[in-house]
Amino acid sequence: MNNRLDKEKIQLSLLRLLENNPELTQRGKLTFNFLKKKIREYDELKEEIKTLNDLFKKTDNDTNDSELNRHLKRIID
Repeated sequence: MNNRLDKEKIQLSLLRLLENNPELTQRGKLTFNFLKKKIREYDELKEEIKTLNDLFKKTDNDTNDSELNRHLKRIID
């Protein structure tokens, strides 16, 4: 068979599978939304770590051994 017919056969099989098992599409959608949420949380945490790191560097120049510096360093490390 040629590629076009094989592709159409596969698409038809997938459509029948989805028709007979509608939960499959919901599971794929839930997984996608979960991963999207986790990526967004990861990006927010990276930004927060960068902000804390910048704050640490700024305060480190102002005061060498303050309690704030020790806490920030512990969080960053």
